[in-house]
Amino acid sequence: MPAVAAVDVGSSAIRLSVAVVSPTGSLAGSDFHRYGLRLGSDVFSRGVIADNTSRLLVDVFGDIAGKLREHDVSSYRAVATSAMRDAGNGRDIARAIRDATGVRLEIISGREEARLARQALTRSLGSSATGALLVDIGGGSLEIETSRRAARSLPFGTVRLVERYPELRGPLRLKALREVQRAIARDLARRVKRRRYAVAIATGGNLDVLARHAPFASGFWPAIDLSRLQQLTESLAALTVDERREAMELRADRADVILPAALLLLALKRVFGLQVVVVPGTGLRESILHDLVATESVRSSAKAVARRFGIDTKRAAHRASLARGLFEALLPVHRLWAPALRILETAAYLYDLGGLVDGEDAARHTAYLVRHASGLALDNRCRDVVGYALAVASDGPLFEATDDLRPDDLSSGRILGGILALAHCLAGATNRRQVRVDLLRSPIVVDVGLDRPIDARKVLLLTRVLGQRVSVL
Repeated sequence: MPAVAAVDVGSSAIRLSVAVVSPTGSLAGSDFHRYGLRLGSDVFSRGVIADNTSRLLVDVFGDIAGKLREHDVSSYRAVATSAMRDAGNGRDIARAIRDATGVRLEIISGREEARLARQALTRSLGSSATGALLVDIGGGSLEIETSRRAARSLPFGTVRLVERYPELRGPLRLKALREVQRAIARDLARRVKRRRYAVAIATGGNLDVLARHAPFASGFWPAIDLSRLQQLTESLAALTVDERREAMELRADRADVILPAALLLLALKRVFGLQVVVVPGTGLRESILHDLVATESVRSSAKAVARRFGIDTKRAAHRASLARGLFEALLPVHRLWAPALRILETAAYLYDLGGLVDGEDAARHTAYLVRHASGLALDNRCRDVVGYALAVASDGPLFEATDDLRPDDLSSGRILGGILALAHCLAGATNRRQVRVDLLRSPIVVDVGLDRPIDARKVLLLTRVLGQRVSVL
C-alpha cells in the first residue's frame, strides 16, 4: 500500500505526518514527527531567518528526506507558511533545502493556507460548519473566514504576538494583562468586519490544550467555553513560563505561546461575539494528506453495470447520492478515507442486483455478481468488500469470500454497510439529495427532511457501526 506524507513548516515548529491508506479506505499505518525549530523568532524580530537557523532547518529536512524514503512515500507535499513567507531569505532557503535533500518545499500564500485550513475544518464538521466562523491560529498568522467574506490571513500568530508583546512571557499583573488584551482586540477589530457568530470552528495546537482546561460540552468534538477562558487567562498570566509549563503539562516551546493563543480567542470573542470555539483537532497537514489520497469516483462503471443488468439507475443514483452525502458528513466519525467512497458508491448502485436473481438470498447473489461482473473499475479485494457491505446493509448472509478479508477490510465493510443501509431507507423516504449532519450535538443529528418514517433498525445499525448515537430527522 502506498504511503503519502505532509510537511508543515510553521512559525513555531516543523511537522511531518505520514499516512498509509488501504485500497478499502482504512488507515493502515501512520507516523508523526515534530521538530521544535522556531523560525518565527528570527523572522518577526529581524525580517530574515538567521544563518544558524537556516542550517538547522536544512538538517531537519535531511531527516525528513530519510523518513520519506524509510516509509516508501509515493507522494508528498511540503509547505511553509507565515514565517518563511515573510522572511526576506525564505526562497533562498527553500532552494538550499531542495539542493541538499531533494525535498521540494513550497512557500504558500496566506490564501492557500486559509484554503487548506477551511478544507480541514469543513471536512471535520461537514454541514455544521455552515454559518460558523472558521479560524486557524498559527505561530505567525491568524486565518479567518466567514460566510460573507473570503479567507483572510492576518498577522496575529502566537509567536508573532510574543515578539510584539514580550511582557507576555510573564508574569503579568492584571492591569498589564488587560492593557495587552485590549490592544490585541482593538488591532483585530480594525482589520475585520464585525458580524455576530455564536460558534467558531478552529484549528491550532494550542487550542487542543485550552479545550482541556476550559471545556464546553458540545457533542462529538471538544470545545472551549469562552466564558471560562478569561479566568484561565488571568491565572496563566500570573505565572512564569516555567510555571505555565508545569501547571498545564506543556512542552517547553508551547508554554510561552499558550497565553497569546488564549488572548487571541478572547479578542475574537470581543469582535465577533463568540460564545464557544469547537476544536476538531485537525488542520493543514490532514487537509494535504486527504488531497493526496483522493481518488476518482467509479460511479460511471458502477452505473454502466447496473444499467446492463436492468437496475433502475435513477433510483440507484438517488441512493448513491444520499450515501455519498452521509459518508462525507460523517467522515470525522467513521474516519475512512477516499478509497472507501469508491466501494460505497458501487454498492449503492448495485444494491438491487441480487434481487433480480433471487429475492430470498439477494445479498449472496449480489456479492457473487459483483465479484465476477466485467467492466467494474475495482479489484477483487475491493469487490469483496462491496459484497460484505451489501450483506451488512441488508442483514443478509455473508458472502464466502469475506473469510479471506483482512480485519481492516471487514471494519471498512461494516461501516460502509451501516451508511448504505440508512441511505437505502432514506431514498424511499425523501426526495432530497442533500444531507445535513449536526456534529455539535449529541446524539448526532442527520437531517434529510423525512417525508415518511424509516426503519429504526437501520438507524440502530449505523449507531452500532459508528459507536455514536444517531438521530434522523
